[in-house]
Amino acid sequence: MITTGAMVGSLYFSENVGFAPCKLCWYQRIAVFSIAIISFVAALRNDKNIARYTIVLAPLGLVVSTYHYLLEWFPTLETNVCSLDVPCTAVWFRELGFVTLCFMAGCAFITVIAVSLAIMREQTTDSTSTLQEN
Repeated sequence: MITTGAMVGSLYFSENVGFAPCKLCWYQRIAVFSIAIISFVAALRNDKNIARYTIVLAPLGLVVSTYHYLLEWFPTLETNVCSLDVPCTAVWFRELGFVTLCFMAGCAFITVIAVSLAIMREQTTDSTSTLQEN
């Protein structure tokens, strides 16, 4: 649900509002869209091992969104990652003085990591209690 909201939000901002995504935005989208699709398939299949997949993708997306957020605040860190027509240093909006699109993506990745770790911890606890019963 988290990444579905992030996916819909990113599509809304680019397709309806007209915010052109930069190269780093696309990398974040790859991670978000992948997690959303994997989560959907896991829900359909009732796959309890979803955390094994999301715990790999979410930290990668978080690294990209963190770097992107730093570029927004410190444009001199730019290493020619993005093109000139859609620079990674461009800030489409900044709410409350700090919330930007890549900040919101980072929050989604942090939430996915937290939920994945909670699921993995629960599975470990369940398997430990099952072993103790036997």
